[in-house]
Amino acid sequence: MIMDSGATCSTSKYKNIVVIVFTFIITIFTILSSIYFINGGIGLNGNGVESNNNNQNVEETAKDLMGRNLNQLHPSLRLQLDEEDQTFQQLENFKLTGKDEQLQWSTATFQRKRRVLIVTTEIEGPVLGGGIGTAYTALSQRLADDGHIVTVLVINYIKKMTATHWQELYATKKITIEFLSPETTDILGCTGPCIRSYHAYKWIAEREHLYDVLHFHDNGGIAYFSALARSQGISLQKSIVVVGGHGPHLWERTANSANLDDGKHFEVDYLEKRSVELSDWLISPSNYMLNWMRRSGWVLPKNSYVHQNLLPGTIMSQPSVDKLIAHSFDEIIFFGRLEARKGLDIFLRALDTLHKELDEANILVTFLGANTKLPEVNMLADQYIVSKCRLLNMNCRVLIGRTHTEAIAYLTDLSDRKLVVIPSPIDNSPNTVLECMTHNLAFISTKVGGIPELIDPKDRARTLFSPAPNSLIRKIRESIRDGVYPARMAKDEWFRHKIWSNWHSVVPIPTQQPLVTKPTNLVTVVLVHNGNNDIQVETNLMALDQKQNQYRLEVVIATVRPLLQIQEYQYIKVSQVEISEYLVSPINFQPWNSEPIVSSFHGEFILFVDQEDWLSSRTLNEMLNVAKHTGAHMVSSSIGHPAMGEDISSVYMGCIGMPGMMYNCYGSNNVLMNKLLLHTITKNYTNEEIEDEFDYGGPWELYSEATNRGFSLETIPKALFFTSRTEIDLSSTYNQELRVLKYFQALLPPSLGISPLATRHFLISKGYYLNEINTQTQKVKQLEGQVAKYQIIEKREEQFFDLNETSSQESSCVVSNYMESRKHIGMVFIRGHEKSGTSWLKKVVGLHPRIQLHQQEFHFHIVEDAIEKFTDHPWAASNEPYVSYTRKWYKSFVRNLLLAGVSPPSASIINYVGEKTPSPLAPIISGSKYILIIRDGRDVVVSLFWHYVRLGGFENWCGGFSKQLVEPGYVRSYNQDTSYFKKNPEHLLEKEVCFRHVVRSWAKRIREDLQTIDDLKKNPAAEVYVLRYEELHRDTDAIRTEMYQFLGLDPAEAQELSVEGKTIAGGFQEEGEKKNKFFRKGEIGDWQNYFSYANKVWFKEEAGHELIQLGYELDHLWVKNTKLSPIK
Repeated sequence: MIMDSGATCSTSKYKNIVVIVFTFIITIFTILSSIYFINGGIGLNGNGVESNNNNQNVEETAKDLMGRNLNQLHPSLRLQLDEEDQTFQQLENFKLTGKDEQLQWSTATFQRKRRVLIVTTEIEGPVLGGGIGTAYTALSQRLADDGHIVTVLVINYIKKMTATHWQELYATKKITIEFLSPETTDILGCTGPCIRSYHAYKWIAEREHLYDVLHFHDNGGIAYFSALARSQGISLQKSIVVVGGHGPHLWERTANSANLDDGKHFEVDYLEKRSVELSDWLISPSNYMLNWMRRSGWVLPKNSYVHQNLLPGTIMSQPSVDKLIAHSFDEIIFFGRLEARKGLDIFLRALDTLHKELDEANILVTFLGANTKLPEVNMLADQYIVSKCRLLNMNCRVLIGRTHTEAIAYLTDLSDRKLVVIPSPIDNSPNTVLECMTHNLAFISTKVGGIPELIDPKDRARTLFSPAPNSLIRKIRESIRDGVYPARMAKDEWFRHKIWSNWHSVVPIPTQQPLVTKPTNLVTVVLVHNGNNDIQVETNLMALDQKQNQYRLEVVIATVRPLLQIQEYQYIKVSQVEISEYLVSPINFQPWNSEPIVSSFHGEFILFVDQEDWLSSRTLNEMLNVAKHTGAHMVSSSIGHPAMGEDISSVYMGCIGMPGMMYNCYGSNNVLMNKLLLHTITKNYTNEEIEDEFDYGGPWELYSEATNRGFSLETIPKALFFTSRTEIDLSSTYNQELRVLKYFQALLPPSLGISPLATRHFLISKGYYLNEINTQTQKVKQLEGQVAKYQIIEKREEQFFDLNETSSQESSCVVSNYMESRKHIGMVFIRGHEKSGTSWLKKVVGLHPRIQLHQQEFHFHIVEDAIEKFTDHPWAASNEPYVSYTRKWYKSFVRNLLLAGVSPPSASIINYVGEKTPSPLAPIISGSKYILIIRDGRDVVVSLFWHYVRLGGFENWCGGFSKQLVEPGYVRSYNQDTSYFKKNPEHLLEKEVCFRHVVRSWAKRIREDLQTIDDLKKNPAAEVYVLRYEELHRDTDAIRTEMYQFLGLDPAEAQELSVEGKTIAGGFQEEGEKKNKFFRKGEIGDWQNYFSYANKVWFKEEAGHELIQLGYELDHLWVKNTKLSPIK
C-alpha cells in the first residue's frame, strides 16, 4: 500500500478477533460449497451445449479448433490446477486425440456468419473503462470486419455525448450499439449487479430470435439471469451464452487487499459464480484466471478454454529476431491505472532508491494512466505522485485522462527512447502488456497472473521481474546497463484475430427447443383463505379450472370458514377440479408446516400460493416444465406488482449459500416443491399448537433449510405470480433470523458455535454504520453548500456599485429603488468557439420570456485581459487594494452593463440577463451561470472557411502569415457561380498554414474550457451547462428543456421553435441561396464533403487528441477513409 512514512495504524483486539472469525467462516463456506458442487447432483462438468445429430460434426470441429488453438481446459486435467506453475505448459501443449484429431476445417463453415450480441458495462467511447471495454471493442470490430452481424448492448451511463452520436459513429464500423440504464424503477428486491443482470435479461428475451451468440463478461454477473433462463429451458434456447473470464469481483477485492465488509459482496460473488457455471462456454484470456476460479470453488462449464484478448486497431507485424537490437532510453513510463493493484506503490518505492541514479542519467519518469483516489493516503493519485516527486526532487510527468488511442500515440512517439514499466502485483491478462508487444515497445513487467502466458518464452527472463521493489530496482539497473528492446508475443496477433472470428463461424448453435413432457401425476395446489382475500382465491380457482384438461389437479384450501358459505364462490365452475378444505383458525403458520394439510396431499408436486397472491395463466406450465427440465426439488419465481405499476416486479436471485444469510434472496412466498422435499422439511404442526411462537421463519426459513440440506432450488426470472401488495418488505425479526441462521450453523464445526449470527450482524451493523456516515457527510456537504451560496449572494450584493451616482437625493432614491428591484436577477453567459453554434443557441435560449439576452457581443474577456495587465504591474501588485478593488469593479461593471437594458416594469418577470460571445469560458464571474456549446472541430473549420468566403475576412485567422483563408481567385469564382466549391471541394481548405492555425485555435479553446470546468468542480464559484452542437441539432426541444431546468425555469413558458426565428435545426439555407447572410445550413458532418486526406492528416496532428477526448472519434482510423484525393 502507498502510505506516508509517518502514518500509523491501530486496531483493537476486539476488531482483530472479529476479522479472524469472519475470515475463517468465509473459508469454511468456500470449502463446503466446493465439496457440495463436486459431490452433489450438479456434477463436475456443469452444463454444456446439447446439440442434435445434425450439429454433431460442427460441434466436433469447434472442439478441435479450440483444443488445438485455444488451449482447452480438459476435464481430466482440472484437478491438477493447483500446480499453477506447471499448468500453463500442460494446457498449452494439450491437443485433442482420437477421431477429433482427424477433423479438418471446412471453408464453407468459415463463410457462415453469426449474429453476435456483446453485453458489457464498458466500451470505448461512451463509457470510460479498462481492459474489459478495450477487449470487447476490439472483438466487436474484428467480428464486424469479418462479416458477422454485431450488436453491443451497453449497461451503463453514457459519460459523454449522446446515445445517438455513438450509434451513428459505431454504425460507420458496421456495429449496432444499444444502451440500457444501470438503474430502473421497475425492479424491486435487489440492487446493483442483480438489477443490471435482470434488466439485461428482459431486454435480450424480448429479442432472443435476433442473436446466435451472447457474450458477457464475468465481472458483475450480468449474464446470470440470461444463463439461468437458458438453463431452465424457458428462454434463449436457440442461442449460446459465452462468459469471458476477465476478472470477477472477489478476485478484484483480494487483489486490492480490500475486505468483504458488506453482504452485497456475496451477492455479486454468487451471480458471477453461477453465471460461469450455467454458461455454455467460458473463454478466459489466461490459464491463470481459470486456475483461480477452480481453486476458489467455482464450477466451470464443460467448454472452458483459454484465448487471449484482442486489441483495437490494425494488426501490427512483430519484429524478427535479427531486428531486436538493444537501445538506451531517457524516459521511464509507468503504464496503467494509478493504483496499488497496478503496482503504483512498488514503482514509487523503487524510485525512493533510484531517484538519484535516474537524475544523474537525465531520465524522465512519466506516469501514464487513469487517475484514482488512493484510500491509503486519502488523496488523488496524481496529487500524491506530484508531491512524492517534489520530495525526491525528481523530474516527473503525470498524464491522466488519456484515451486508449491517445495513450498509445504517446508511447509510440520516439519509442526507441522509452522504457515502459508494468509493475502489477497481481493481474489477469493485462492489455498494457499486449499493447507494448503489439507496438514493438520495450517494456518490463512483473511475472504474475497471466502475464507470462502473453510473452514468448525466449523473452521472459529479460522482460519479467518479481512484484517487489528490490526486484524492480535490479531490473531497471540491468536495463540501463544493457539496453532494452521489445519482447515478442507468445501467440501471433493475426492468429489470435482469426481464431476469434473462425470460432464464431464453427461453434454449434442449438436449432431445436427442448422437449417438454406433459406431467401425468397429480399436482396439488394449496390456497389460503383468510377471510379477507376472496378476490385472490376466486382468481386462482378460475385459473386452475382453465388448466384442468392439461393436468390432474387437486386443490386444497386452508380456510377460516367453509367456502360454501361464501356467496361469491357459488358461481365458480370448478366441477372438474377436486377441492378439499381444512379449517384452520386463525391461519398463523405456513401451510407446508401444517400436519393435517400435508398429510392429505396426493400430488407428485405441491404448489403453495400466498394468500395475497394469484396465478397467471402460464404459471403451472412454466413451473412444472422447469422442475422437469432441471430436476429441481423446489421452483419459485418473481412476483408482479400491478397495483404499483404494469411492469414492476419483485426479483429473487434463487441464491444458495452466503447471500441467503443476509435476507431472503431465494424466492417468493409462492413455491412449487416435490413430495420428497415436503415430507423432509415439514414441521407437522397441528392446529392445537397454534398458540406457540414457532413459525416466524416463513419462506426464508424454508429455503435456507432446504438448500443447506442439499435440496436444489430454481427461481424463474419471470413474474409468474401477482400480488395485491403495494410494497416489498425485506424486514425480519430477531427470532426469524435465529431460525434461519441455525441451518447455516449446522454446516459448521461445533467449535464455531454462533458464528453465522455474529457474521451476519457484523456485516449489517457495518453497513448501517457506513450508511450513517455517508448520510451525515451528505448533510454536512449540503449545509456547506447552502452557506457558500448565501455568502456568494452577500458578496454579489456587496460588490454591486451604483455607477449612475447623482447629487440629487431624490434621484438617488429613485436609482436605489430601481437597483433594488433587480437584485433577484442572475447572470447567464453563452460561450463557445467561433462557428460552434453560439448564435443559434442564443436564439433558442432567448425564447424564454424570463431570459433577456443582449443583441450585441460584449467580449468581456478583453476587459479581463486589461485588468490582468493592470494588476500585474509592480506598483499595483504590491498594493492589495488595487487588486481587490479592480476585481470588484469588474464584476460590478459587467452586472450593471447587463442590467442596464432591463426596464423597471419588466424587472419583476426577468430572472436572468446575459449575453453571447464566442469566447473562452474563462474568466468566470462568481455566482453566474454559463452555457457552453461544443462542436466537432472539423465542422467548425469548414463553417469558418465558408464564413470567410461569404462575408469576407475580418479576423486574422492565419496567424499573421496571410489575410486570406481562401485564395481570392476561388472566392471570385464562387461569386460568379455559387456551386463552385461543391464542384471543387478541395479548393476550400487547401491553405495548410491557415488550416492548421484554425485547428490549433479550436483545440486550444477546448483544452482551456475543459480545464476551467475541472477547476470549477474543485471551487464551484459558478455553474456550467455543457452541450454539444450535434445534440442540439438532433433534439432541440429536449436540450432546451434541460437548459431551462438548469436555470431553474419552467420550460412550458418558452415560445415554440420556428423556421422564421431560425431556431429549428436545419432551418438554415444552402450555399448560394442568400449570400452575405450570417447563418449557413448548419449540417452535422459537413466536413466530410470538403476534407481531403491531407486535411485529415493536418487536423489529426493538431487536434486529434481533443477529437477523441470529446468522443467524436474512437481512434485515428477516420483519417484513412476519404472521398477526396490528397492535395498535391
